[in-house]
Amino acid sequence: MTPLIKTILVDDDQDYLASMTALLASEGFEVFPFTSFREMNKVIHEINPHILILDVSLPHESAFEVLPTLRKETNFGLILASGTRNLEFRVEGLERGADVYLTKPIDIRELKATIHSLYERLYAQNTDQWILNERLLSLLSPEGRSHDLTENECHFLNLLFKAKGEPVDKGRILEALGRNTSPFEEGYLHTLLSRLRKKVSIEGEELPIKTIRNIGYSFHGDTRIE
Repeated sequence: MTPLIKTILVDDDQDYLASMTALLASEGFEVFPFTSFREMNKVIHEINPHILILDVSLPHESAFEVLPTLRKETNFGLILASGTRNLEFRVEGLERGADVYLTKPIDIRELKATIHSLYERLYAQNTDQWILNERLLSLLSPEGRSHDLTENECHFLNLLFKAKGEPVDKGRILEALGRNTSPFEEGYLHTLLSRLRKKVSIEGEELPIKTIRNIGYSFHGDTRIE
């Protein structure tokens, strides 16, 4: 089944934005259009895209200034779009963290191929694994969907991933999270796991964690920690 690639498109030219949004949507992408980086940045973590297409010359906003932060704090693909063929612009954009630099006008066939190629490189090669990124506090599913985590959710998954399918004792988990190991605190683990399951289920996926009665929890699936 072809994955639904969530794509954010940021451009201050509203006619161009509307046109490209319609074209990408007709090609099967889930598109979220914005006319400014500030507007997009308010909901970027809620959308949790696979690909971000960012115009270089937004008014009052420099793509080159925000790229390093985006690259550091996110793991989605970054495509820069520019109306200039200036080599220095292209080099600076790539050095600051962009994955691809495209020159306008962009043919929809080229953009479609670029998005699919970038998606395959970033996500599809890991379709058989759940990947925990401790630096970004995120969980990447086998379907290529990234889920934001809290620190405790990340610590919890880290313990289960390292156990390679073996049960991890509740007391050990609570201790690692800096909490008391009393039976009363076990309710906290239940709540933590319920929230994790809900995050993943929103995207139509199932988190393969089993509750082992009177013992703890185990994760069943191919995993990797980055």
